Amino acid sequence: MLSPMFHYIHPLLEIPAEVQAQILPDASLSMLDYLQFPLPIISGAALHQKPFDFFSSHAPTTHNIQVI
Repeated sequence: MLSPMFHYIHPLLEIPAEVQAQILPDASLSMLDYLQFPLPIISGAALHQKPFDFFSSHAPTTHNIQVI
């Protein structure tokens, strides 16, 4: 689980607990176990994406979080 200090994260953006358990190390791990935790494989495909492909200078067309 994420630390309680992250209580401001909107529930729709929260990482599900079952996913957190698989991709994030447990907070109670020793430092040695933490350093040995197997991290998820990162795809090389992300290196070919340009940041400007994900942002727009146009005004928003909706402010409805359910639509977004």
